[in-house]
Amino acid sequence: MTFATLNRAFPLVLAIHNLEELRRYDDFASGFSLPRFPGRRDRATMRAAALVLTAIAVINSGVTYLVDGSTELLISEIATFALAVNALVHCALSFLRRRVVPGTLSAALVVLPYTAIAIVVMRHDHRVPMGAPGQTALTAVIALVVAVVSAWWVGRAIVALVHRRQGR
Repeated sequence: MTFATLNRAFPLVLAIHNLEELRRYDDFASGFSLPRFPGRRDRATMRAAALVLTAIAVINSGVTYLVDGSTELLISEIATFALAVNALVHCALSFLRRRVVPGTLSAALVVLPYTAIAIVVMRHDHRVPMGAPGQTALTAVIALVVAVVSAWWVGRAIVALVHRRQGR
């Protein structure tokens, strides 16, 4: 199996993880010491942000599978590492807080096994040198922060647009 083929499951893995976070949104919002974003930080904004991230993952996964290009593969590889980093953060926070924070179950049972397999396949498929996974992981941390903040802003804009159209 190639990484591009395995990457087709990425949106499903991300959606499962996002659904677990959203299902326990109040615990999720209070369980993370995230910087305060100005304005709305509510369930609707986070739901829209999760949908935006999942839609982008679907598009990227499809493009990576259909187009045989190194740029598409690199974006998917970074996204895979970013999801792995996110899962590790959930597990670390649960350990440090001595309680299961939202997102930890899907992180441990779905995300980490998927990303571990994907990284092994990625290394085998592309013959990634030993130093490259560390560089990709560092890039993934930056990409994770940029993606989450950007998706939040887009989610916030979507919610504001919906409220405006509904006359709220």
